[in-house]
Amino acid sequence: MQAQQALQQMLPVLASYNGLNRVIGITVETVCVNLRSRNDELHRSALDVLDAVIEHVGGNGSGFF
Repeated sequence: MQAQQALQQMLPVLASYNGLNRVIGITVETVCVNLRSRNDELHRSALDVLDAVIEHVGGNGSGFF
């Protein structure tokens, strides 16, 4: 869970340096696994990461697209 929280904090930085495209595949794959978790805290953390990915993918000209 700490790794997901760290990733959530790194996403804006990666997006600003156009580095998000390098980690998007593994990020989404890992988050999907954690979304299936019965651990509420882990599930919520995965949702937060997914929200951050959505926020930074293609938003303002930086990021993935």
